Formats: sequence, C-alpha cells, structure tokens
Amino acid sequence: MDCILVPEKSQTKTFLVRHGGKERCCSGRISSHLGHLGGVFVLLLLIFVPNLYLILRTEKLQSELSVQKDIIDTLVKKFPQTGYSLEQSESIHNHKNHPKNHNSTSWRSKRSGCGTASFIHLFGTGASYNEERKFKWKRARKDRTFSNQNPIGLEFVEDRGSILAIRVTESGFYMVYSKIHAKGRKNNDNIPNVAVGYHVKVDRQMPDRTVTTFTLSMSFITQDERGKPYQSLPAVNRLPTPVDEVTDIGVYYLEESDEIYIQASPDSNNFDWSSSEDKANFGILQLC
Repeated sequence: MDCILVPEKSQTKTFLVRHGGKERCCSGRISSHLGHLGGVFVLLLLIFVPNLYLILRTEKLQSELSVQKDIIDTLVKKFPQTGYSLEQSESIHNHKNHPKNHNSTSWRSKRSGCGTASFIHLFGTGASYNEERKFKWKRARKDRTFSNQNPIGLEFVEDRGSILAIRVTESGFYMVYSKIHAKGRKNNDNIPNVAVGYHVKVDRQMPDRTVTTFTLSMSFITQDERGKPYQSLPAVNRLPTPVDEVTDIGVYYLEESDEIYIQASPDSNNFDWSSSEDKANFGILQLC
C-alpha cells in the first residue's frame, strides 16, 4: 500500500498518486512544493550558521585560554615563591583592583610576592680590592630594606672572610648592577692615565673544564687625579679630594656556574677607591 509520485509529461505539470492498484490525479505544481522546501532550507541555514559560528568561536577562545593558563602554570612552577595564580591575574583587570587606583590595597597585596624574587645585594667592605684587583664585598645589613633577600639559585664566592664574586646555579637572564666611588690622590695633574673605572667580568667553566674570562661591561669616568691641590681652592669651593661615582648596570644571559665579579681597571692605579657600604654596592637579580 505504498504511495508513489509519478509526474506527468504535460504542460500543467500534474502528477499521479498510485495507491495500491488505483491511480488518482492530483492538481498542483511541483515547483510550488520545491519552493516551500527551499524556504525551509534557508530558514534552517539562518538558524544553524550563527550557532555554528558561536560554537567554533567559543572553542577557539577556550583553547586560547587553556594555552594562557599553561603558560601561567609554567611560570608559577618556575618561580613558586611569587605565589601568583591565574585567578589573581584575572582579578587585576577588575576596576577596583586596577594599578592606577592608588587607594587599592588589593593590588599592593598581590604585588607583595615580588619581594621574594631571587636576588643578592652586597655592600662594600671599605677594603677596596685584593691582589687580583677584585673588589671585596659583604652581605647587606639585616634591616627592613634588605631583609627579604632570596638568593635561591645564587651563591657566594668567598675568600678570607670577604665575598669576591656571585655564582649563578641556573642559566637565564640576570640584571647585574654596581656602584663604587673613586677619588684622586696625587699632587699633580700631569699623569697621562686619567680614566678611572672598573670591569664587570665573568669566569665561565668551559666543557673541557677550563675557565674562560669574559668582560660583560666596562664603566669609566675621567678623573683629574689632583687630590690635595683642591685644598688650595677658596673655602666655599674647597674639597679635600675630588670624589666621583662610577656605576654600571646591564642585563645579560648567564650560564650555570658563571661567577660574576667587579675588577678595577689596570689604568686606575693613581686613585683611591671609596668602597664603604654607603658608597659601594654590587648586586644581581634573576629575571627569567
């Protein structure tokens, strides 16, 4: 008892419906039925296509968020002492926690983890340098400013009670900074070497177990070396010795077991270095 559509070959485009052994002629045009089907198809497209776009867009955003979360998780594992999390990073975009809002205590509390970054800050000992012209250093005083030092991944290289270098135990990017005061001591200004400064150097252990020395940076000033003649100036301008500050700062990629130290330049023989703790410092900060 099946119904079979059989279009007739006539201009009226009528069709026969066979039901069992009987035939029935039905009026109507096939094109009108196809038109209705086309309208339904267009309607379905209008409903389905936007939803499909939203589904694909949502999946893409979820994938991007997953990648960002993986990056943050990797950084947290790399620097577990920071205590930073994805939830905290999302809350920063909240208006009340925005860094421009100076009344926000929440922002400051979330940034407090930076105090545990891996770094070392050393003071001068006042004893200048050793026979290798390496400056001597001592640990920073235990006060509120420097009590949060966290030398994870950093070690001291000591000799006879003084620190001569800082050794890194993990390859990465580091910021190295230093400052030392210099003063002339001669009674004449005819000495040709007037460049006063120091070198920031690295001793690196090579694969064949030899040690190679690299100069990371050099910092100089032009010091006139006159020293005592400054006492002959008018009282209002009188100085016992001319004192200048030599500073250096830079970011470098250091390898495991590198030893960083500060060494006086060979041309700085006619000067005294003022390396007391208020006039000299040396430090290193791990960036990543």
